[in-house]
Amino acid sequence: MEEKKTISKLYDDYIERNIRTSKKYKEISNKFVDRIERFRDKLKKKDKKELDKIIELVFDMNGESERQTFIYGYSLGVRLTTEALYEIREK
Repeated sequence: MEEKKTISKLYDDYIERNIRTSKKYKEISNKFVDRIERFRDKLKKKDKKELDKIIELVFDMNGESERQTFIYGYSLGVRLTTEALYEIREK
């Protein structure tokens, strides 16, 4: 389990320093915000709070999915590198 903590730390450090949003991402994000705001304007106060909770859950799910994808990709990269080095050593 310590390995997962280490990889998660690598992910956090990588995200903080390296992830830049693309033009496409910004366009989609702006559309999302615009549509949510237009929809929110139609809701009652209580429903707006519920919508905000739902949106927060979606963001949490996406963040966790990104984290797990990074961990899997990193682990796969390590395994492939290890296998390649083993094959070179065997020759």
